[in-house]
Amino acid sequence: MSAAFILVFIIDLGLLISLMALPVMKGEDAFFGVRVSPEVYQGEGRRILHRYRFWLVMTFVEIEVLAALVSFYRPEVTLARMASVWLLLPAGIIFYALFYRQVKTFEMAEEKQRFASSLEPRRFHDHTSIPFEVAIAALAVAPFLVLIYFYPEIPARVPIHYNFRGDADGWARKSVGMVFMLPFMTVYMQGLFFMMKQGLMEVKITLPAEHTEEYYHFKEQSLIATMRLMDWIRVTVTVMFAGLSLNMIFTTMSQFQFMKGVITITTMISSAAMVTVTGYYIIRLFKINHDLKNATGRVYVETSRDAARWYSGGLVYCNPDDPSLFVEKRLGIGYTMNFGNKRAYLYLAYIVGLPLIVLFAFLNR
Repeated sequence: MSAAFILVFIIDLGLLISLMALPVMKGEDAFFGVRVSPEVYQGEGRRILHRYRFWLVMTFVEIEVLAALVSFYRPEVTLARMASVWLLLPAGIIFYALFYRQVKTFEMAEEKQRFASSLEPRRFHDHTSIPFEVAIAALAVAPFLVLIYFYPEIPARVPIHYNFRGDADGWARKSVGMVFMLPFMTVYMQGLFFMMKQGLMEVKITLPAEHTEEYYHFKEQSLIATMRLMDWIRVTVTVMFAGLSLNMIFTTMSQFQFMKGVITITTMISSAAMVTVTGYYIIRLFKINHDLKNATGRVYVETSRDAARWYSGGLVYCNPDDPSLFVEKRLGIGYTMNFGNKRAYLYLAYIVGLPLIVLFAFLNR
């Protein structure tokens, strides 16, 4: 069984667990994106949820069996193995949409409520620091400069894949795209994270008229935890990609091969740190929601105007009248884009750039 098979299986399993948990992360406040009564949530809602999860698991098993057969009989078709992720995600969305229609019939009309808005402005420097941003930028750019300096000495064949021991097991023809792909991706991702962080500063929080201060406190704690998670991911991804970028030099140039072990260990530690910290903050976010529920009785509130702008069972938010670029997800934890804001399409255009970068690099190898 190849390392690629195991890695993609883990990704698929994580996606399955996320899809199974998606409808219930906010309880009856947003069950399949619909507010229902506690009686429906504990009764008919449970039966609908069990059917949804059954079909998800059956689909997952079918896709993984097909992927295992492809990996066994056609091990050279690496991209075909990756296709399981792209099969499972749309299948999960289709099942979600179908079962959302069943839950929609039980939607509970929101009682007339009074809402409040926070008057406390968020300041960007409260959530980051200039030394941190300068350090992360320098770490992202440094591999570029090192590779530019050593580019003439890099041989005609360069490593593009490493096994678990850090030994190169995949090679390609030297080209600008192959040599600078990872450093370029690092800078690209830092730009994306920075844009998202700025966008999150504008997140609107709709506050209930009752328990307003407690609700605001927990929602701000959730936002702070999200930003800290984002910063940790920025650091670990940058360190990991910097190590992999420089490993091209350490693998192909004899005078630096003594550094291969250091880079391998650094990459492994960075990967483990990212998984650990991500897990910690996800648990932290769930705990904040749990404490919020106990303190205020609700984990999600919204005005009727905003509620009417959610589509596909709370998967998509499009409200041209809402100036916020990011809004709290109706489902799960975290935030999503408001597709009614024109700036959202600039973000999407930026995001699409990553696959194009990778495609360009591989077409020119």
